[in-house]
Amino acid sequence: MKFIERLVKKYLDNEDLKDELSKKEFQNEFYEIYSLKDIIQDKIYHPEGDVLTHIFMMLKVLKKEERNKIIFLSILYHDCGKKETYPNFKNHGEKSLEIFKKNKSKLYLNKNEEKEIEDLILCHEEILKLMLGKNINEKSIKELSKKVNINNLLLLYKCDVLGRGYKNNKEELESIDKVRELYNLQKKRDTI
Repeated sequence: MKFIERLVKKYLDNEDLKDELSKKEFQNEFYEIYSLKDIIQDKIYHPEGDVLTHIFMMLKVLKKEERNKIIFLSILYHDCGKKETYPNFKNHGEKSLEIFKKNKSKLYLNKNEEKEIEDLILCHEEILKLMLGKNINEKSIKELSKKVNINNLLLLYKCDVLGRGYKNNKEELESIDKVRELYNLQKKRDTI
């Protein structure tokens, strides 16, 4: 079994990835991700420190039944552009997408999986932007749902919010619920 397949299987089985992620094999196969151990983030919103620690914390958030391969790989790659955009991390999503595209051939994905992960990486901050702009409404959610799988985006954002040391995340978690509620309402209306 290839290393990436082993990682995905362990993640889906809800096994601890700590040993796998500390192996030389991970450091070699995913050097762009492993190198994030040196990138320190804002101490207020990311008191856990470096980006790699944040990613490792994100991998632990979801219950077994919420996990999937798309989420796993989106977590690994969503912030890998932060090294190139340090210290302000402006447009790190775009840089993360570039890095993912450069590495996707070794991940054994089909075209649909690649596209969904690309969308998630690029849109991983959209819920936060909507929240900060006080723009979580039916129209904005409908537009966002044209760009990305909302259910997986909400899972990724949940991991992003809970996978850090910042504890004042009530508003962000409420935003997840609000987006889910509006999206489900929209889907229900569209099927009637």
